[in-house]
Parts: sequence; C-alpha cells; structure tokens
Amino acid sequence: MNILEALLLLVLLIVISAFVSCSELALASARKIKLQVMAKDGGDTRALDVLNMQQQPGSFITVVQIGLNAVAILAGIVGEAAVRPYFGGLLANAGSWGSTAASLLTFALVTGSFILIADLMPKRIAMTHPEAVAVRIVRPMMFLIFILKPFVWTFDGLANAIFKLFKISTVRQEQLTSEDIYAVVDAGAQAGVLKEQEHYLIENIFDMQARTVTSTMSTREYIAYFDKNDGSDTVLEIMSEKPHNKFLVCDGDLERVIGYIESHTLLTLFLKEKDVRLTDKRVLRKALFIPDTLSLY
Repeated sequence: MNILEALLLLVLLIVISAFVSCSELALASARKIKLQVMAKDGGDTRALDVLNMQQQPGSFITVVQIGLNAVAILAGIVGEAAVRPYFGGLLANAGSWGSTAASLLTFALVTGSFILIADLMPKRIAMTHPEAVAVRIVRPMMFLIFILKPFVWTFDGLANAIFKLFKISTVRQEQLTSEDIYAVVDAGAQAGVLKEQEHYLIENIFDMQARTVTSTMSTREYIAYFDKNDGSDTVLEIMSEKPHNKFLVCDGDLERVIGYIESHTLLTLFLKEKDVRLTDKRVLRKALFIPDTLSLY
C-alpha cells in the first residue's frame, strides 16, 4: 500500500467514525414527543423507525461500539503506515530520538484528526439537531445492524445475560412527569414562546388539586352585592361603580346570601319595568354553596 492509498483509507475511516459518532448521539438524544409529531403529522416513517430503535437500543449500541473500536484500531495501523514514514524522513537527521518523535507526531496527527472531524464536529451537529439527524441515519444504521447481525446477536446476548444476572433493567422509561412538563414550560417562557401570564397560568394548573376553592375566591372587601331591599337607583349606582357580570343578593349582609343576579338579565328587566324587586323570581338565581375544603380539581 502506497502513501496515497493509505491516506485515502485514513480519510474513509474518519468518515465512517464520524457517521457512527453522529448516529450514537442523535439516536440517543432524539426526543420521543417530537418524533411522534413527525410520524403522525408529517407522515415520516423514519421517525417510527427511530422510536422503535430507542425502545430496543441494544442492537444499535452494539453496532456503534463495534464500529468505533474497529475504526480506532484500523486508524492506528493505517496512520502508522501512511504518516510515520513522512515524519521519519523529515527527522532522519535528528539522531536516535527521530524515530520516537516521528511516532509521537503520527499519533498526535491521527488522534487530533479523529477527535476534531470524527468525534467533536459530528456530535455537536447531532446535539443541535437530534431528530433531523436521527431520521436521516436510522435506515443506514438498520442496514449495518442487519449486516453485523451475528456480532450484534452475540454481544447483545452477552450484555443482556450480564444485566439479567445483576437484575438491571434496560427498558427505557418514557413516562412524562409533572417535573418534565414544568421544565418544558420554563424553557418555553425563557425562549419567549410563552408570555409571563401564560407561564403563570400553566404552572398553576398542576397545583389545582392541592389548592382549595377559597384560594381563588374574592375577599369580602372586593365582593359587590345588593341588599334585597335596594331600590332601582341604588342598584344602578352599584352596577355603574362595579361593573360585574353577576352580583350577590343578600338579606342585610354577606352572612345571609339569598341568591345572585346576572347583570344583563337585570338591565333588560329595568328597560321594561321601572320598579324591579331583587327578589323577583325572574331575575334572582339560586346560589351554589360549597365547602371551604373543596379542592379546585
């Protein structure tokens, strides 16, 4: 093998290693919810393949490890054959330490190339766009799993046996918890997708079961109500000062509530009749009384 062939083979190994590294991170970090949306709304069957692979990750992890280790060993052999003679020629007059220096320079060049091009760059791309990368590489990865099936079956079986021996579960847990939703809501608020009030409302939804009805009720000083004996002028004055949709009707004070009245119903009746009694069954509705200990949900 001449130096040109060795260099081309080294480039090919870097490309293979980059593909495997990118596949490993993309398939592992692709979000289930986003993949489900891509499969359902976009009709992308590759997203379903990614989901299936995430449910049973043993095969693709085995292929990834076989690929990375095999490429690393071959890269060391090829790099030594392709690059070391060049550095050896440059350091031929360096004396006894020239051979050692050539080996170290070869190691640094090959390792640096793999770290930068075959590992760091692909993984950053996979971290930035995990779902987009995952759906593009899932079919080639499935082909590799098929080609390497004997090795996959052997190593995956050995790994499963060891996990079973130590009673370690390898089933991926995808249950969505309230903490996960909180994190998504917080991320949406920080990104500006949710307004501050929307963020507040969504977070409070999860507290409804732990909160009682009194926590959302208006305090007494903010409650607008009519006395059952109030005349039309008093009623209209209260309605103009405190324009609410509904008003309580009390017998003297808030301790004796006899019902409630809807504003539009009362105003409609005022237009037809000048003198309307608040106890008139046409306007007075029965109030619903609930215990203070009742939760919101």
